[in-house]
Amino acid sequence: MTSNVIASKLSSAGLDAAVPELKARGVVEATGLSALPFANLMPDSGRFAGYLDEPLSVYLGTSVFTPSPFLASYNGAVVTEAGKFIHNNSTNGGSNGALNEPVTSLLTALGRTGLDARYGPEFYVARYTAGTGTGGLDTGADGVVRYLMTANNSAMLAAFGGMSTCMFWVRVVTGSAHTTIPTKVDGVDVGMDVAFPEGWHHIRANLSSLRGYDGGTGFPSIRATHGAVLEIALPAFFPGDVGTGLHTSPLPAAGKGGQVYTQTEKTQVAEMYERMHNAQIEMITGAHYLC
Repeated sequence: MTSNVIASKLSSAGLDAAVPELKARGVVEATGLSALPFANLMPDSGRFAGYLDEPLSVYLGTSVFTPSPFLASYNGAVVTEAGKFIHNNSTNGGSNGALNEPVTSLLTALGRTGLDARYGPEFYVARYTAGTGTGGLDTGADGVVRYLMTANNSAMLAAFGGMSTCMFWVRVVTGSAHTTIPTKVDGVDVGMDVAFPEGWHHIRANLSSLRGYDGGTGFPSIRATHGAVLEIALPAFFPGDVGTGLHTSPLPAAGKGGQVYTQTEKTQVAEMYERMHNAQIEMITGAHYLC
C-alpha cells in the first residue's frame, strides 16, 4: 500500500478511512481514529493539578488545584476549584472522599456510572468567573457581546499546516459564553460565535495559524459576558487537527517526559551546576599548584 493510496483516502473519505490502511501496514493496531495514540500537550494531562511527581498515577497525591497556563485567566477572570474527582470515591461505594455536585453532574454527562463513576484517574474541575475587562470583545451569533476570558500565553501548539486542536468539557453556570473559532459541540459542527448550551457539553475547537501560535485571541478563544461563571474539566491540547471523539477521562501527556520543573527546582538545578562548575575550577587550580 503506497502513501498515495492513504492520502487519497484521507482526502476522499476522511481520516477514519485511512486508519485501516495504516493498520494493514503495521503502523497502528487501531481500527478507528479515536483509538490512535494522541498525546496531550498539557503536562498535567488536563487535571488542573500543576506539577505531578507521578503524572500517570490515578492518584493526585498531595497535588492541589492549580490553574493551567493553557487556559490562563484574562480580563480579570478568577479561576478557582469547583470540585475533584476522587478515585474509589464514597459517593459510588468506595472508601475515599465524596464527590460534590459539579463532579457528579459531569460524570452523568460523561456516561460514567457504577464502577466507572467510582474508579478512575483523579482530576479537578475548574471554575472560571469572568472579570470586567473589555479586551478581545466579540459579538456572538445571538447578538450578545462577550469578552475574552482565557489566554494561552502564546503557546506554540500548531503542527504541519498550522493546525491545532483543543477539547474540553464545559458547563455555563451563569451568564453565557462562546468561542470565535470553528467549534464542535458534542461532536456536532456548530461553526463560530455560537453560545454554549446549558448543562455539561463537550467542546472541540480547531485553530488554523501559519504562524504556529495564536497570540491575539488566546486559543481556544473562550469569550464570556461579564461575571459569567463557567466550569471546565478535562481539557486537552494537540498539534494538528485531532478528533478523538467525546473523551471521558483525562487524556494523558507524554508520561514522565511531560513533567515540568517548578521555579524552585529550576533554581536548585542552576545552583547545583554552579557548585559543580566552582568545584571543577578548584580542582584545576589545585592541580596547577601541585605542578
